[in-house]
Amino acid sequence: MAGLPMQVSAYEPHQDVVVENDRPARCFTVLDGIAAAYKTTNEGGRQVTAFYVPGDVPGFQCLQLEVLDFSIAAVTTLRIGSVGHDAVRGMLAAHPRLADAFWRTTLIEGSLAREWLLNNGRREAYGRLAHLFCELLTRLEAVDLAHGRACDFRLTQSELADALGVTAVHVNRVLKELRDQGLITLGGGRLVIHDWDALAEAADFDPAYLHLRRDDARTDAAVIGPGGHRGAREPSPSKPAPGPTWPLPVPVAATSGTGPRTQPDRPRPRPA
Repeated sequence: MAGLPMQVSAYEPHQDVVVENDRPARCFTVLDGIAAAYKTTNEGGRQVTAFYVPGDVPGFQCLQLEVLDFSIAAVTTLRIGSVGHDAVRGMLAAHPRLADAFWRTTLIEGSLAREWLLNNGRREAYGRLAHLFCELLTRLEAVDLAHGRACDFRLTQSELADALGVTAVHVNRVLKELRDQGLITLGGGRLVIHDWDALAEAADFDPAYLHLRRDDARTDAAVIGPGGHRGAREPSPSKPAPGPTWPLPVPVAATSGTGPRTQPDRPRPRPA
């Protein structure tokens, strides 16, 4: 286990890690930064289907499915660690409890996908954006990257629009409304939520779908969630799960990886 090699690669914003129809030979984990899964239409329209924070394992299904059916790109400056499929399979075969942890991670990804479907399909833009802010802050708190209802936030208005299925102009209007009501401050790459209860109510936000767990000192198994959280379930958004991120639940020896690929000629959107 200690000799399991991890390749580490760095990416700039808007660079692809893998693209749709690739056949990855490695599993990925986010070490630093934020990544996004997305799909595009033939006309070039982009839909972001998930955001990944440190500790997440995006595209883990490529271990079983030969062809990737979506793309993964850097949203911020990003570091990705990757381990070859054969090494991962050997690790899972040797350590069934780790296989259970990865299986749980895959099930939680399905839970997030269902919540995103509900959010974009049934909520108005105001509630959609409020919900996304609540989710991301809760997940970042769980990996100790947000404190006091504030966090670094470098998603652009265009990226928010791609995640919510609205235009960037509409996102701008909703952001102004949230600011004017005193719920948030967003600027200079930082998000501050001033009234969590009001924002959560506007979002109809219930963190149960995140399946957060508290750190449990009685077990040595790393049970990975959407943000790498472990332990007992988090009961409410006002008490985020503590603890460090677990990019992969085994010791790894890091080596340099291959470089990133740039997304084709997409204009750089202005920051939110």
